[in-house]
Amino acid sequence: MTREPDSIASGLVSRRSLIRAAVSVAGVAAGVAAFAPRIAFAQAQKGTPPSVISQPPRQWGPGSEPETYPDPDIIQLDPSFGPGTLMVMSDHINLTGQNPLIGRNADALGERFTDLTEAWSPRLRARLHAAGAAEGVELAEGVYLGLTGPNFETPAEVRMYAGLGGHAVGMSTVLECIAARWVGLEVCGVSLVTNAGAGYSGELLSHEEVLEAGAIAGPRLARVIRRFLADLPAEGG
Repeated sequence: MTREPDSIASGLVSRRSLIRAAVSVAGVAAGVAAFAPRIAFAQAQKGTPPSVISQPPRQWGPGSEPETYPDPDIIQLDPSFGPGTLMVMSDHINLTGQNPLIGRNADALGERFTDLTEAWSPRLRARLHAAGAAEGVELAEGVYLGLTGPNFETPAEVRMYAGLGGHAVGMSTVLECIAARWVGLEVCGVSLVTNAGAGYSGELLSHEEVLEAGAIAGPRLARVIRRFLADLPAEGG
């Protein structure tokens, strides 16, 4: 009799190796785990399994910090979201072909069938917008479409993904969000649009654009995050 393998979200990864290899912690304050998932799903091409990519939310599981804050960089699907746009994630579309909950469920951590109706917390999204307004930083809002990468999309793919309802596309965050909701965490996130989608600008895409946009927008995002965290205690968590 074969045993169903454990779900990758409940796989065992030590906290030390997890923090060192899978995530860069931006701050923990007022009961909030604030982190950036710097291992994109494309790292699976280098041997990093989805179990490691989706482990950080699991480590902040039940009885721990109730809110997480990822902030990856993404490619524009909506022409109105130019490079440098900070997009609050209102929902996501998982086209990675993966799910961290596949396998035998760890009932002590989360239910077998996880509701994702409010995958991205409306309450926390409102607080993000309030933090942006207080800092004079404009925040857009849209649907994040998750892919594996690591290549940029073709113009035809960009048109198709936009038609599916996506506003921007990236290679991280979706699996982390699913794992976080499974263990009962409340999730919000901001993505940085770093490139125009293929075919929009008439120019070839490059990773240098990503780095440049990140360097320019980083200080604005940092101000929003600091204000968001600082305002939580005054609002009762």
